[in-house]
Amino acid sequence: WFLRVKGKIQVLQSPAKFDLKALLSGRVHALLFRPGSTVKAHVPILMIEAFGMLIPHALSVNVEVVDWKVHPEDLVFAGKPL
Repeated sequence: WFLRVKGKIQVLQSPAKFDLKALLSGRVHALLFRPGSTVKAHVPILMIEAFGMLIPHALSVNVEVVDWKVHPEDLVFAGKPL
């Protein structure tokens, strides 16, 4: 399916800003990027240890890490902003 449109299409080149939230409860194992870093889509940004496994967290869009609200070894609950 295609939609025909008239006019200009603007493509955003700068990374988007999103709040990353924990997918499940566990302990933060590692923060893989420092604040100010640009992370490409689908690249793991941090790891949470839960159920004896390391669970990678990633976003489906390019983002810029502004700051972290958690530190390694912090306990997090599902839905908590990271």
